[in-house]
Amino acid sequence: MNHRRRIGRSVLLSAILLFVMCPPASFSLTSSALPQTFKTKRPLRMLVLGDSVMWGQGLADEHKFTYLVRQWICTKRNNGRCPDQADVQIHVEAHSGALIAQPDMKHQKDENRFTRSVAPLQYPGEVNSEYPTIWGQVDLARRYYADNSIPLDEVDLILLNGGINDMGAPRILAPKLLGFIAGNINDFARKYCEDDMKLLLDRVAKTFPKARILVPGYFPLVSLSTPENLLTETIRYLFLGKKEQADEKRETKDEAVNPSGAPVVAHKPSKSLVHMANRSRDWALASNAALARAVKSFNSSHPGLQVIGNKSRSPDASERAMFVPVPFADQNTYAAPSAFLWRLVHKSPEAVLECTETSRLNNLIANDEMQSKRGCLCEQAGKKNDVYCLRAGAFHPNIQGADLYFRSITEELDRILPFTGWVAK
Repeated sequence: MNHRRRIGRSVLLSAILLFVMCPPASFSLTSSALPQTFKTKRPLRMLVLGDSVMWGQGLADEHKFTYLVRQWICTKRNNGRCPDQADVQIHVEAHSGALIAQPDMKHQKDENRFTRSVAPLQYPGEVNSEYPTIWGQVDLARRYYADNSIPLDEVDLILLNGGINDMGAPRILAPKLLGFIAGNINDFARKYCEDDMKLLLDRVAKTFPKARILVPGYFPLVSLSTPENLLTETIRYLFLGKKEQADEKRETKDEAVNPSGAPVVAHKPSKSLVHMANRSRDWALASNAALARAVKSFNSSHPGLQVIGNKSRSPDASERAMFVPVPFADQNTYAAPSAFLWRLVHKSPEAVLECTETSRLNNLIANDEMQSKRGCLCEQAGKKNDVYCLRAGAFHPNIQGADLYFRSITEELDRILPFTGWVAK
């Protein structure tokens, strides 16, 4: 009897051991019934919405601050390395020329051409177009995630800006005699960068309920450090439609020539340059103050996000949105000694520009990384002879400017990163 019990017990133990070592197909250690920690880590999802500054006008992808931020987060998540860039998935809807204001009835048809679900119109992001507006970009992003079976609450980080295209760069640089037409900069900043941004933030937050939203600021276009002759030439060719001839002589030189070696006398800036520099400064101050107010108002009316660890070490770690100032100095403005913006330069004989055989780029071109290809992009969008499209890089952050945006954004992110849950402990 005891012998039979020992045999039975031995068989039972063997069966249990076999079940544990070779579980049936219906039972697996990767079953959804087991804790979440056993599942594969999902990628962090990053969304980019906004205008040409957010798009990275004139920059190759590897130099755009949005892609630099993605790379930075990836290294933070992987012990200082980024072996797989897919670990931080980036989706970009931002494009050149985008408006922040919702389209009115008159312009809804223009918006629908880009956002309708059946055969929408598409332009490359490098081509300036008011539509789709940033509101339309939200719809397009929502559709993208739905088409790829990605839950909207898995979007972790959104970089968002807008407002300067509604104001318009020509208004910022308008001569004093056109002051009435150009309008009051503070009023425009309040309308587009505060009122419209608050509405947009609410829309973005409702669409992507667990995303942190970063809103970087704008910068002054020109200053008293901007050479007046170069600025005047740029305005004539870019905004006033001055036509070029193939054999046209250069009107200005990129650098001053002083063969005598005598000291160069600094000229007193003209009233026109002082006026444009003041308006540029006023735009940067007013727009950034308005964006900061919009973010503050939004945070006060929206619950914060869940934080990991002790948030008292970073009081704003739970806030849904953060405003990020980007500190451009006078010497970083257009054509200044340490310019952080692309500018117009005289075309060299060696320059090869695609799809520009019959275009108006005979004399001045932008010195950005995309100028050689932009002719084809403009042509595909039906803007072959649109001077502003062809030279769209001018006045946008160059490689150094994009790096300043990157450093400003990551400095803010670095403060809250330990509390986001994006980086493993």
